[in-house]
Amino acid sequence: KPKPEPILEPKPEPSKPLVLGIDPTKAKPGETVTITRWPGFSNNVRVNVYFDDTRLKSVFLSSDLPQLVIPSTATNGIHTIKITSFFMYLV
Repeated sequence: KPKPEPILEPKPEPSKPLVLGIDPTKAKPGETVTITRWPGFSNNVRVNVYFDDTRLKSVFLSSDLPQLVIPSTATNGIHTIKITSFFMYLV
């Protein structure tokens, strides 16, 4: 008597990293970039903005599209811009 085929559970989709929208995607030191999308964050909230793990400033995420200036000390290459909750650091 043949054994029934086991029912396999579907494999979960690998989670994709949430990527900020930055315009332009390439900029020189001293130039300004605009954050155009912030997946995972609500509108109308304050966040801290980091460039390569250095906190640059806090901004308000809104339709006004927050901007930041690339540090003049930045070197050529790939860099990371990230945001974190502003309230995460309050004690």
